[in-house]
Amino acid sequence: MRLLRIIILSAFLLPFNIFGQEASSRLDSNWLKLMGPIKARCETINSLIKQLYKIKEIPAKELNSLAVLSDSLYASVQIKWKKDSTAINLLNNQNNGLTIALSNVYVFFESSVKASKNKKILDMIYRIEAYGNRIYLAKIEYNEACRDLNRMDLKFGDLSEGPPKVEF
Repeated sequence: MRLLRIIILSAFLLPFNIFGQEASSRLDSNWLKLMGPIKARCETINSLIKQLYKIKEIPAKELNSLAVLSDSLYASVQIKWKKDSTAINLLNNQNNGLTIALSNVYVFFESSVKASKNKKILDMIYRIEAYGNRIYLAKIEYNEACRDLNRMDLKFGDLSEGPPKVEF
């Protein structure tokens, strides 16, 4: 009889354990989906910076600032993920700071006739914008997984404002 109770109880509790593992695995998977485009965006921004250094009309100070932010975010993405709200908030703030610095560089880019006609630079800018959209969509999926696990402390940013807008 005792064995029967254990079997019945195990059969009842097993799906909850599997669901918890699946949800946690989904959270990890969505985190990787979020970090992929962030990493690619940083790499593309660094390539863009190298091209923009060649154009004297864009202040080196702005490009240096953008490079520091991009390198910092890239380094943070490389660190093994810990389910820690402080680290996640830091990553989100770095990502937002990079978007703002990118907007500042775009202001100078627009005013530079030489830069604004450079097809290679324009292609990189379009790729950076595409990565921004991918990041936004990945944030939605990741935050949904956080909600499903009842771990809103791990959410990545606030989605109420929509995708980040980079003005140029």
